[in-house]
Amino acid sequence: MDTSGSIYKHCAPVWAVEWRQTFHTLPAHTHPDAHDSEDTTTTTTTTTTNTTTNPTTTTTTTQGWQKVGSQALVSASEDGTVKEWIFADNNIIRCTTLMKVCVPSWVSLEIAGGVQEVMQGGTGHTQGSLGGGGVGSSQILPECVPATTLKFRLRDNTTYLVGTVAGHLLMCRTFERRGSVAVFRGHTGLVTALDWRPGHPSDPAYVFLSAALDDTIRVWHMDKKEPHCVLRNPQVLSSPDGYVDACWCPWYGNLIAGVHGGGLHLWDISLSTHTPILIQPHPGATCVTFSPHTRNIVVGDRDGSVKVIHLQGVTVSTSTAFHRLSSVVSRITMLGIKEDDDEDDDEEE
Repeated sequence: MDTSGSIYKHCAPVWAVEWRQTFHTLPAHTHPDAHDSEDTTTTTTTTTTNTTTNPTTTTTTTQGWQKVGSQALVSASEDGTVKEWIFADNNIIRCTTLMKVCVPSWVSLEIAGGVQEVMQGGTGHTQGSLGGGGVGSSQILPECVPATTLKFRLRDNTTYLVGTVAGHLLMCRTFERRGSVAVFRGHTGLVTALDWRPGHPSDPAYVFLSAALDDTIRVWHMDKKEPHCVLRNPQVLSSPDGYVDACWCPWYGNLIAGVHGGGLHLWDISLSTHTPILIQPHPGATCVTFSPHTRNIVVGDRDGSVKVIHLQGVTVSTSTAFHRLSSVVSRITMLGIKEDDDEDDDEEE
């Protein structure tokens, strides 16, 4: 399973990939478990599991055709496109460009340097120089911009967010190919991370965060264009590289972890949006994630090391309501850290 030999592959670096559940109709002989039969008049449904390609595949065959439900791979690239790849039997059977990462004309104008720059015929900001896939220097306003990160909405496989090199966030839908349905402005640097706030398992997510190289993490509601709050790096003078990754805590919806070149910041947005509750030095930190079942945070760095930080004394409320960021839903009564060298010390929820 490889796209390197495909004529539809991206023509610039890929910065984000995700799986999504999808359904598509194919000739019956395309799927390895389908049965060719021209006189088939009944519908047969089979479910198979393939650990080398897609986790679970459901197939419905009717008169030589089959409706296949499986996991499709979605990729976002610096060439300004988001593509969906569908595989069967280790072969690419379909590639669809879900979207060219287009922005409204007023956003293109901002990227190009403003009205004055455009009127003066600024040649420093061309479509080609912005990575939009074009090479012509006569076009000042870019048609599309490089995508740097991608995140599908929780429990909704048709809505996804795209972060761009210019700092804009685009909300997109798989059935809307003409462009984004919403633009979120605020970041002034390249967007490095997107994550949806976990909630009730039966409800889709509405709140998400974004991190960027402008030294901020911003919390948004999908129905509002202005951020709920902005978490600013308090160590910007000593570590001006910006946030390179950020994520929500899966077992406490007010806890956010972010990493930058100097280390880890842990924020409880119900307590404060100005000061992290934890600043843990870790030079060269590049990525961060929470353990879904234990009170652990994992941080990776540019030297190849992985550190597990264990949180002690964390008290979590069962409420997941998101009414106001200033309201105290739950509190961390005591927070300590230690490197988790012994798995027996992990404290399960």
